[in-house]
Amino acid sequence: MSFRLEKKILFQKNNLYLFNNWKKKNNVKEIYESRLINSIYFDNLNYDMMTDSLEGVVPRHKLRIRSYPNSANKKIYLEKKISSVEGRYKISKITHNSINMIKLGMQDKKYGKILPTNEVTYSRSYFLYKNFRLTLDYDIFYKKFGSSNAIIRDNLFVLELKSNDMECDFEKIDFNFNFSTTRFSKYCRSFNFLKYGYQKAKYEIF
Repeated sequence: MSFRLEKKILFQKNNLYLFNNWKKKNNVKEIYESRLINSIYFDNLNYDMMTDSLEGVVPRHKLRIRSYPNSANKKIYLEKKISSVEGRYKISKITHNSINMIKLGMQDKKYGKILPTNEVTYSRSYFLYKNFRLTLDYDIFYKKFGSSNAIIRDNLFVLELKSNDMECDFEKIDFNFNFSTTRFSKYCRSFNFLKYGYQKAKYEIF
């Protein structure tokens, strides 16, 4: 188990050039090829995982099955993202039982019987700036799992800063543009988009 600090910066496509300019000026390196990520999130019938995330309850966690459709890595992972009083960390392990998990659900100690709810797909680029890891998520799509309804696209870009140094101060990073860090959850945001559609939901940040 390794705690890590995370900060997220959100912006629209018309501000992407500011981030690209900052990358060039600060010699930010792309460390991996961009790849597509697919996450199937689980929750109980009361959606308590979503509610706890929105309310900032600790301890809390989310469970998802993650895969990389266009990558050479064809493995499927069961991931548990945990937020505790001490900090945040993620447990990820390869699973060969994803079909049964999706079909039958799982039993969770805190949330009881959980089933697949929403599916989130997006592209991610990976960067290194000094001793900080950065990921940029874009082309984000939300879909209710198992539904034949249209997939809804989110036009936000999500820049996430990550560090295993619990003493680091993200606020000291000079981004040279006026973006502020915020709490954000693709899982929580997916509910808003799937319920209200893009035009109404796009103004809500979670």
